[in-house]
Amino acid sequence: RWVSPQPNTTSLGRGRHRAAFRVPGGVLKLPLWGPEQNLAEIQAFAVVPPHLRPYLVPILASDPAGRWILMPEVASGGRLDHALVKAFRRCGVEDIDDGGDNVSTDGRILDYAEVDLDKLARCRPGSP
Repeated sequence: RWVSPQPNTTSLGRGRHRAAFRVPGGVLKLPLWGPEQNLAEIQAFAVVPPHLRPYLVPILASDPAGRWILMPEVASGGRLDHALVKAFRRCGVEDIDDGGDNVSTDGRILDYAEVDLDKLARCRPGSP
């Protein structure tokens, strides 16, 4: 179901599972069907190891039930180093590539909801 936030928002588009809106203070991600994607992203940001955290667009605030996530607004269309893409994949973040709409121009990942949380939490630099 399409969700619409309050006035003073601008729709930034919608993906398979969520819609994004520009709001005062950042970008609001709202689920279209259920909270699973938002909950996964919230959990991923909580457990991401320190060596990978700088490469994620941070979650500024979120609803514990996954009804919304607030992130800073960043421009998309950037690129990631191939070694960094391999590191994220090795750590359980599968739905990632080296550029496009999911990478900010300053080299951070905007959407990291499709992840193996156990593998991410155990990941260390250089781990298999």
